[in-house]
Amino acid sequence: MPIYTAACRSRQTLEQVFEDYGHPLKEYPKLDDRVAHSSSLSVQMDWIMELLESNLEAKSKIYKDPALFYVFLMNNGRYIVQKSKDSELGTLLGDDWIRKHTAKVRQYHVHYQRSSWNKVLEILKLDSNGSVPPNVVAKSMKEKLKSFNMLFEDICRVQSSWFVFDEQLREEIRISLEKILLPAYGNFIGRFQSVPELGKHADKYIKFGTEEIEARLNDLFQGSSGSTGSRK
Repeated sequence: MPIYTAACRSRQTLEQVFEDYGHPLKEYPKLDDRVAHSSSLSVQMDWIMELLESNLEAKSKIYKDPALFYVFLMNNGRYIVQKSKDSELGTLLGDDWIRKHTAKVRQYHVHYQRSSWNKVLEILKLDSNGSVPPNVVAKSMKEKLKSFNMLFEDICRVQSSWFVFDEQLREEIRISLEKILLPAYGNFIGRFQSVPELGKHADKYIKFGTEEIEARLNDLFQGSSGSTGSRK
């Protein structure tokens, strides 16, 4: 990316070079419909950015963990958008390009959240069937809480070693997780403590308080034991 943003600072010279010596645009059929509204340099840079994206998508295939796959794409997508917005490259690519790729990063975020946390939220779903005997409810709730503790701890252990470079993106991910996880966990624990067979001994099974959940989420993507999902 730095070489592209640096090149764009010599925009007028490069535009003349592309007009005089650039490859014919018919070699890039996907770009033909943009020519009427773009300079030669703008079209060439658009094509280069498409190649960069294709290269990143190919590299992302090495990550077999779906969550890490999307973290990699988020990291690189945000980096590309920010570098473009903060330079002449953004002017060349245009506002529509910036909006489209910002939306892509948001979509990667959604996919990450689903692939990583949907199982956790599923565990925390409450059974609304009031006809279930209390002892069965108590057993089910204990099993659910045990599963939550194991899965939550495992996700946090793994993802605290991953690294998200952009501090704002890291904060956006953390806040979005708090919004979906804390209410679900709070409702589950409230129900858990209200079950007669469990209430007296609830502390024996509850491993995480709300503040501890927040603290664990705050540790995600800090690269605590090496970084993965990195920007390439």
